[in-house]
Amino acid sequence: SLGLDFRVKGEEFHFSDPVTGERLRSLAEEYAARRAAESEVRVVEAQAREAESRAKAAKSRAREAESKARVAESQVKAAESKASAAESRAEAAEAELAALRALLAERGG
Repeated sequence: SLGLDFRVKGEEFHFSDPVTGERLRSLAEEYAARRAAESEVRVVEAQAREAESRAKAAKSRAREAESKARVAESQVKAAESKASAAESRAEAAEAELAALRALLAERGG
């Protein structure tokens, strides 16, 4: 004995678990359920591959943005250095102009 109940309903029959009363799937139902599960696995695997691809693309964009930020930071430092040098030259020119004016004033100009 298999320890199963055999039930007939109209022209259909099935086996069930005598303890739980749960109907057991037929072989065709079991195959269909397996095919459906395999199909779901393929879909989930495809979704995982797509998510992995999007993550790689996002990482690549992040690296590119970081590189651009480093370049921009370097350009800002260069501009600040040029501005500082220009300010120093302007101060030197103003000091030289003041000295020349003072010299002119001494000479009666």
